[in-house]
Amino acid sequence: MVVDELKNIQKYEAILPALKDYKSYLYSECEDMNAFHSDSKKSTLIISKEGSCKLATTWREVKNSRDTTAVIILKEGEFALFLPGEKYLTKNCGKTIKFVLE
Repeated sequence: MVVDELKNIQKYEAILPALKDYKSYLYSECEDMNAFHSDSKKSTLIISKEGSCKLATTWREVKNSRDTTAVIILKEGEFALFLPGEKYLTKNCGKTIKFVLE
């Protein structure tokens, strides 16, 4: 997981080149999740547009882990990037959007 201010997103294009054109991808509104989610092939970019959103992570090595290993509060103007296989959960989102990137 990478968390930073949206104005710094270009610094992470070496990790994931799709960040350069993330605005061309379809997005959806983040909603409260009841379980951890991960995508084994694609990265997930979450951007807080207004308000804040709680993000939690767990062990990627333990398939059905429900243990929370970290929680951050994503504030307005910040983003979180979850690489393939990284598990996440969202709660109490303000206006937060999610992109699934190649």
